[in-house]
Amino acid sequence: EYVDVSPDDKGYELYNITIKDNLTDFEYIGNPSCNQPGINPDDYLTIDPVNHTYTWFFGSDVILSEFENISTCGTIFYLEFDAKANKTGTLENKVNVSGYETCCHEWRYSDAMATVYVEEQHQPDIEISKEVTTSDDESYHKHINVEKGEDVKFKIIVSNTGNLAIDNVTVRDELPEGLTYNYTETPREPDHDETVGGAHYLYWYFEDVAPGWEETIIFHADADGCGNLTNIANVTGTIFDVIVMYKEDYATVNISCPPGNPNVSLIKEVSLDGVNWTKSVEAYLPDVVHAGNKIYFRLNVTNTGDVNLTGFLEDFLPPFLKYNYDSDIPVVYANDSYIKWVASPSDPLMPGESSIIHFSVTPISGGDDDNVAIVTTDQGVNATDTAHVTLYEPHIVVDKEVKHICDEEWSDHVIANTTDLLQFKISLTYYGNPLNQSEYAFHNITIKDILPSVLQYVENSSVVSGDWPDWDISFDPENDSEPDVAGNVLTWDFDDIFWIPHNHTLTIVFTVEVTAGMDCGTYENLVIITGTECSGTNLDGNDTAEVEIPCPEFELDKKVLNPGTGEWSDSAVVYPGRP
Repeated sequence: EYVDVSPDDKGYELYNITIKDNLTDFEYIGNPSCNQPGINPDDYLTIDPVNHTYTWFFGSDVILSEFENISTCGTIFYLEFDAKANKTGTLENKVNVSGYETCCHEWRYSDAMATVYVEEQHQPDIEISKEVTTSDDESYHKHINVEKGEDVKFKIIVSNTGNLAIDNVTVRDELPEGLTYNYTETPREPDHDETVGGAHYLYWYFEDVAPGWEETIIFHADADGCGNLTNIANVTGTIFDVIVMYKEDYATVNISCPPGNPNVSLIKEVSLDGVNWTKSVEAYLPDVVHAGNKIYFRLNVTNTGDVNLTGFLEDFLPPFLKYNYDSDIPVVYANDSYIKWVASPSDPLMPGESSIIHFSVTPISGGDDDNVAIVTTDQGVNATDTAHVTLYEPHIVVDKEVKHICDEEWSDHVIANTTDLLQFKISLTYYGNPLNQSEYAFHNITIKDILPSVLQYVENSSVVSGDWPDWDISFDPENDSEPDVAGNVLTWDFDDIFWIPHNHTLTIVFTVEVTAGMDCGTYENLVIITGTECSGTNLDGNDTAEVEIPCPEFELDKKVLNPGTGEWSDSAVVYPGRP
């Protein structure tokens, strides 16, 4: 808020200035300031919290004047402070100002009004509810009891309860083993379904749902298992393709079975934050590192039979993940890549009872593999499930090739003679985050090329190029193309001249001469490249190309002269003592 006070006539001074502001619909934040040096408005403030009135009385410390010879006083005094609106709509804020003037020796009064229009804040939200009943009943509940073989009916209600549109809405229903999907009443059959580790997953997709949108999904399942089974449904959606929303709910079905039917189900899930669970994750390794360097797993073992279960549960990690030794259930044995528990901490696992285990791992590299879990019971029933992890790791690919200067084809090996002119090509390709290709770039680049002793660099022969838009915006060909030459080592120190985007290439082509008088043989040219992804990850790579100087070719043939015939041949018959 800004309050401006000034005399409305000439020839007097104004002091004992009082500014009274009623902030009924606002919350005073503070941070006051004014245009009088040495004046801190907070020192002059009194607050009436009941009437929400804020009053500043400046006494003789602030004097406003129109006399030209009073240079220390200004003709305008203003006060600024911060406030926060407490409701939406059109809000009016009135300020009253008074001061005593020295000409007529009387009080002067004025007031002003400021109007603020406050819009409602955007509050995105999404909700889901899950209930169940039998096929011939329309009264839904969070839990029901049924006999084995009955038809049960589930109802999911999904709604956009915020005030923003939500896109990419996915409803996923997880039917545990023991509940077999039958058909959907409304609105349609699942857009996708899959069975993983005994659990059946149903998916419905909805696009661009407006505020107030609501959808009801009703589907049937056969109760062909045993025990207390939990059916979980979740919903995800995105706001502006950036904010990911997640909610979940569940309903339970207790299936009574004749005695003597052991069964077990296992559900394995993975998460990047320990909150949102799914069957697979796909992420960029530097992003995972920056977010805490953890990946979370959840195991759910359920006794879907009608007899107690005993046994053990094992988890086998892929080689690029390392166990953090943080299971919330005590383990029987563990190392960096293997964990073993009893099937249930309460051992035995009662019919309908579930054992849920959480633990985390640290990624030690990129990779693409399954995390496999296996439950083995003493009652002869087993289950296996997996969760898939894909981690992309930044890397560079370095390629070194050579050719004769007039040839068209590049190769990693060439045959040359002394004084020949050859060209080498160095290609550097950066691979960053394929999930968000513009997130990172590769920079701080140093290229070191080590020439063999038989090759001599041709000065001013380097040509540098890139294949991405505006690659040369910071590049000066005259000053940045040539390497630093130290003996047989060529060094291009590009620092931050180039910022290579994902899946793009920087290329250097230069010329060398094969030195006269060098020994024949095969000589290797090595290039080493280092740099940094702007995530802070250092990357390096190298490659070689070969130059072969052929050795002279000759044949050796030895013969003997036959004295009798006078002919040269491979053998001859002579007598002792005869030349």
